[in-house]
Order: sequence, then structure tokens, then C-alpha cells
Amino acid sequence: MLYDQFGFRPTGSTTCALISLLHHVTIMLERGSYVRCLMIDFNKAFDRVSHPILLSKLNKLDLPE
Repeated sequence: MLYDQFGFRPTGSTTCALISLLHHVTIMLERGSYVRCLMIDFNKAFDRVSHPILLSKLNKLDLPE
């Protein structure tokens, strides 16, 4: 599995992420392994959340501040 993180890091970029992914896929294919990829774009996902509703639900969980 691929667990490298490239976002929110000074040296991270989409280019580095793609190079790393292609490197790992190539190695696995050369070894005769199957490769499965699941790619999900969460870009701006939390901008669509109603903040008042989210805060209300978090308050009900009685979480420490």
C-alpha cells in the first residue's frame, strides 16, 4: 500500500505524488502483482459542510476543548 503524504508539506507536490505512484505501480507490475488504485478527490469537501450544523453535532458529543 502507498502511504506517502505529499499535501500540506513544503516539499510536496502533485508531481511528486504521481512520480511516487508510478514508481510503486511499476515495481509491483514487474513483480507480477496486481495493482488496484482508488482515487478520490476531496478538494473543497469540507467547504460544503454547514458549519452551524457541524458545530451543533460536535457540541452534542461533549468533546473537550
